[in-house]
Amino acid sequence: MSFSDKEDDMLIELVRQKPPLYDTRLESYRDGQVRGNIWEEIEKAMKKLCTPIKSILTKLPPTLRVEAKTKVFNILAEYELQSVQQTERSSNFLQDHSSSSYSNPSSHTLQYQTHSLF
Repeated sequence: MSFSDKEDDMLIELVRQKPPLYDTRLESYRDGQVRGNIWEEIEKAMKKLCTPIKSILTKLPPTLRVEAKTKVFNILAEYELQSVQQTERSSNFLQDHSSSSYSNPSSHTLQYQTHSLF
């Protein structure tokens, strides 16, 4: 099954919105029924069957399955980071920074005391 770039982006976004599919820290990650329901939602949203994707993942040996899910998690994290970087955000940090007296911490010298244990 091959997706267009638009469909790839849609699938990535739909999966990103459903952490139980990839975030092993969640209790719902261990619930096969929850994940099955999520895949059904994604299938309906995509108007394509994602069953081949799901069946490929389930047929993998456990170590490869973990590796595949880790890669999916990393791809989604990178995608999200790129989305955030593309969005311009303003910060009041610079305003706070300029209005306060700031000293450069690298200009401070540290003094260490040595203590003898005997």
